[in-house]
Amino acid sequence: MGAFEELNWKNRDVDAIVNGGGIATVKMQDFDDYHEWLLNRGYGVSVIDCCVPFVEVLSSIYILFRWQEQFGYTPERGYVNLNALWDGFDFDIPRGEGHVLELVGIDQLWKSNPQWVVALLEMAHDYSRIQMALGSRFFALLVVEEISDMIGATVTELKIPSPYRRW
Repeated sequence: MGAFEELNWKNRDVDAIVNGGGIATVKMQDFDDYHEWLLNRGYGVSVIDCCVPFVEVLSSIYILFRWQEQFGYTPERGYVNLNALWDGFDFDIPRGEGHVLELVGIDQLWKSNPQWVVALLEMAHDYSRIQMALGSRFFALLVVEEISDMIGATVTELKIPSPYRRW
């Protein structure tokens, strides 16, 4: 079973996953409309408010991915472990369904911690590809200001893999 019943290029989710590599962007003033569109199509949604101090963003992520349960990390430690973020980056997405990670005001966090944001978006990109291969849909929705330094930035690059070895 494919992730999409049809590839309608006008659909926001097809564009986000296939053309955007698991990343979509929407202006803050259009966010409510986009959010409603997702809910009307049965998407599960997780929201992270990135307009708050970084430690509060981390706290939301700790809770979302259950880092306390999985790794024993607590937000009070201020511990930023990108390996743990990738290990815990998971949503329960049934086959044929979809989930969106809405990162509200991510361009604010981009200004103060761009390397961390790049790592997070690379994970979202990879996770989107994995979910599509499993017949589900996932993408990160970047909710940004009208003018954002993030627009047009390069987040991930395709690398040519090593040749397969003979069996």
